[in-house]
Amino acid sequence: MTSAAIIQAVRLSSRYRWLVILIFLLLAALSVGYLAGHFAITTDSSKLISSNLPWRQQEIRLDRAFPQRTDQIIAVIDATTPEAADAAATALVNDLSPRKDIIRNISRHRVRARVRVAHQVEERRDRFHLGRTQIERI
Repeated sequence: MTSAAIIQAVRLSSRYRWLVILIFLLLAALSVGYLAGHFAITTDSSKLISSNLPWRQQEIRLDRAFPQRTDQIIAVIDATTPEAADAAATALVNDLSPRKDIIRNISRHRVRARVRVAHQVEERRDRFHLGRTQIERI
């Protein structure tokens, strides 16, 4: 029964091939029209992930408690020296500052002296293969 129906469908499709092509093109055009009018996607994670999940509820409570931390992107710059990190941070701020259409505010935290000291201690540990107690004495 199934093979007979397939054979009949193939015969009809072969006989009326231009009509079949036209019907499929019409269906494809209607599908594209429907898709263009109804397809939408968001990158807002608060809408993508259910707010009923326990960790999302905790995140919502944190956002309400600390509204200043919402809608933030923090860039962490990892460089071989504090000066290189400072130069990279300056370049990043200079490149992003003109984009007022998408960036409301840019703030920057300067490299502190303790970063420089920590870097030097790491260098010494790598160079001399010192243990933790020996590094603490430095």
